[in-house]
Amino acid sequence: GYQLVVKEHPALFPEKTIGFYKGLTRIRNVILVGPAENTHNIIKNSAGVVTLGGTSGWEAFLIGKPVFLLADAWYRNFPGVMRINTVFELVAALQNHKQTLLPDREAKIKIIYALYQSSFPANHYPIVDIISDWNIAQCTTAFRKLIAEEYSDE
Repeated sequence: GYQLVVKEHPALFPEKTIGFYKGLTRIRNVILVGPAENTHNIIKNSAGVVTLGGTSGWEAFLIGKPVFLLADAWYRNFPGVMRINTVFELVAALQNHKQTLLPDREAKIKIIYALYQSSFPANHYPIVDIISDWNIAQCTTAFRKLIAEEYSDE
């Protein structure tokens, strides 16, 4: 059997009531860990990751674990990442997780390289940094470059 390890996102803790967390601990095979628990170790020792789209899905992809994505995330089309829309899909995906086609090292390197090639320095958190003049200039410059490259042949 498997156990479900539940770890709240540190930025969202403690948004829910104590009753919510107590309810989780009463479910058989559910383990609730603190938001400061080492995510990398949890993922490394898991059979896969169910996520709403946080960095835990990206980390699981890199480590080579199946990702069951319950919402949209920027990595939703990566190999080994399954977008789940219903409880029935989640049950089926979890039951068949060993059949998930995971990317090999070379495929992951290609994806990381493509991300690196299209990245630029900018802030994405907190909001005060997102709307700073420097950040807006960084994003604008990067988008202009991308558009120029995309339409340079026209």
